[in-house]
Amino acid sequence: LLLALTVYLARKYSTTDFGVYTLALSVGGLFEIICNMGLATVFMQRVTTAPSKISAQLSIFLSLRLALSIIGFSLFVLFCLFLQKDTETLFTLILAGLYFSIFALVTFLWACFDVHQKMHFTAAAKLIKYGIIFGLSVYYIFYTYPVHFILIGYIIGVICSLIFTIITIRKYRNF
Repeated sequence: LLLALTVYLARKYSTTDFGVYTLALSVGGLFEIICNMGLATVFMQRVTTAPSKISAQLSIFLSLRLALSIIGFSLFVLFCLFLQKDTETLFTLILAGLYFSIFALVTFLWACFDVHQKMHFTAAAKLIKYGIIFGLSVYYIFYTYPVHFILIGYIIGVICSLIFTIITIRKYRNF
């Protein structure tokens, strides 16, 4: 879906707008490394060796992931300000940073599903996320909204996926 979206976006927008979109996703993806730091893998390793301590491990790792997301987003904003781009580009870049910060949190929570081998919940969360991103982005592209609206669609998609993930974790706490 994202491949089709990217082709549609490249055909519909100017090279400058498409360049801003790709810059935002590329640089945001680099800063996601700071937000991620491999915590999901370490969390899964610790929980599989001591499944009874999942709540304690989750609270520790979730706090750390939130702190890293805030630090990563703050560094991203500082980097964007350093670029000295126009307001539209700066806003688009900051939206991408916000998306990747939230996405890092969501991918960590998906590890809770993976630990218990409930990948169908992860698949459903991804379907929600990418479906909303695709649907909103096609709508924004079709009506030629400014390019930052595409990233607003990304944020809405990842927030809906986060809500689904939190509700599912709370409902199926013991899986």
